[in-house]
Amino acid sequence: MLSTLLSRYRAAWIVVLAFVILEVIVRLLPSEYGLPSGHFMAEYRKHHMEASEPCYDYIIFGDSRSLSLNGQEKNAERPFSIYNFSLPAMEPRYFVEYLRKYMRNRDCAPSALIFAGSPTYFEKGMTMPLNDQQGLYTTELDQNLADYIALRFSQRLEQPFQRPASKGGGQSELLWEAFSHRLLYTFDPWELAEMYRGPERVFAIRESLPLLYSTYKYRDAVRNYTIGIKKAHFEEPGFPDICNECEGIEKLPMCHPSLTDVQDNRRMATVLDRNQGGLNITDRLKPFERIAYEQMRTRAIEDAVKIANRPEIEIDITPIRNLAKEAKKWNIPLAIIVVPFPEEYVQTRIVRLYLEAVRKLETESPDVRYFSFPKLGYSDNLFAEGTHYTCPGAMRANDEFMNKVVPEIRRFAAARN
Repeated sequence: MLSTLLSRYRAAWIVVLAFVILEVIVRLLPSEYGLPSGHFMAEYRKHHMEASEPCYDYIIFGDSRSLSLNGQEKNAERPFSIYNFSLPAMEPRYFVEYLRKYMRNRDCAPSALIFAGSPTYFEKGMTMPLNDQQGLYTTELDQNLADYIALRFSQRLEQPFQRPASKGGGQSELLWEAFSHRLLYTFDPWELAEMYRGPERVFAIRESLPLLYSTYKYRDAVRNYTIGIKKAHFEEPGFPDICNECEGIEKLPMCHPSLTDVQDNRRMATVLDRNQGGLNITDRLKPFERIAYEQMRTRAIEDAVKIANRPEIEIDITPIRNLAKEAKKWNIPLAIIVVPFPEEYVQTRIVRLYLEAVRKLETESPDVRYFSFPKLGYSDNLFAEGTHYTCPGAMRANDEFMNKVVPEIRRFAAARN
């Protein structure tokens, strides 16, 4: 019987066997280095989240701005460790599952969780459901599946030839198209099922299930190592010490050679390892790109201030409240910080409302505390394009964080533990 099936469907079995062999090879090799840089960053974070060790004394959650903060290994001068788990361009509801993911794989809780997400994360109405990025058929986040289906059916029935008006302004949809890999590469389908409910859960699981097949997940890597293979993939470009200093990072073209995806990801991993998870993303800009960003910096800051001062802005810090509750289950104090903005941005409505909401949360829970940098506003020339730091800007933020903010957080954590 078996021999008959094998002979009759030989071609099909050969194809299946080829796919199985390819899947095994992709799983055994360090395929993540062949991914685009954004995918690699998410995969890198996932591996460190799921590692059973080391046990860090302090961990940082945040976004692309807080990513500039370096962690540190425990040493004689500073007998504590910090690791920065910040991820760029992720919607704010993932932080609870992010903490669960960390704690599921370790037997030791950090002395404190440092939350450094930007206030812009928490503008009410900015986060749209994953399954309905334009808000066409959604009345609220975490909507019941039956309610969603009923609303969608009734609107389609009432207006069969007219598309409902978008409520999301298109921003969430664009973010999903550009950055969905961050969510899908960081979390497994069962973790996404815990994170979302209703139609969002169905959507998230549907999007993530194909990634269980490594050959599909690492398809860019497969292409890089097959039809796109280059000798450079296996070469380690050397960089002089000045390329680790601001002078080289910002001005010397030799510190920014053309690299393949594999080489670029190896270099990124080296920086992340050296900085204990920290990476100032504008340090990756070539000098001519940096000049272009700086030329539009003033206009970018002016536009950001106008947007942040809109009178209709409201703040919803429910994701932080949920994170504080989850941290409390693990007996982890929550330290909230805001990494400095351009000076003009500090007095905007969105920052003021966010700080008011955080201060209110602070009074409601003894396990939550806000910690401020010496100055929340930096001069414009410390920002590359109005949002992310130049190399000197990142150096200043790191100096103040490690020498001013962290000692206060350690005292708070010691009192709570």
